[in-house]
Amino acid sequence: MSTAAVVASSRRKRRRRGVNDDDDDDVDATAGSSDMISATASDGGGASTPLDAAARMPSSQPPPPSPPSPHDGNNDASMPVQPDHIYQALHRLNDEYSRLSSKEEQIEKYLATLQQEEIALRTALELTSTSLKDQRISEKKRKEEEALSRLEEALMMGDDDDDSSEDEDVD
Repeated sequence: MSTAAVVASSRRKRRRRGVNDDDDDDVDATAGSSDMISATASDGGGASTPLDAAARMPSSQPPPPSPPSPHDGNNDASMPVQPDHIYQALHRLNDEYSRLSSKEEQIEKYLATLQQEEIALRTALELTSTSLKDQRISEKKRKEEEALSRLEEALMMGDDDDDSSEDEDVD
């Protein structure tokens, strides 16, 4: 029985007998310690808490019988130290623990593999991205150079045309 249950039971019993829970508080708060000692002694044994009072009161229920001890000397040989059902339950729990531990190790290995693959894929993506950027930049430069060379050729042809038209005008 829990402490709270004992206290509640004690209070119910005291109420049935007509004893108020506040009767324990008859001592004046300003009284000296000797007054408090005499007041608690007049309570009937120095009970200062409802739990102490409950311990003093006779119980209407007999105490539960204590379980037989294996050291009583009664049939020590016939009492198994560990019954079969407990052994079997412990064995099943041990097997289940081993199985779960094995699965946990497998999951951890798989997770480590996945993390390594993730790192490899991220590295490949970065290299590909860098490579694509470099490729785009080089393609852009190549196109600019081609456009520049065509422009230079066009300007040269335009200069050649201008030179030949000036030659024709001079004649």
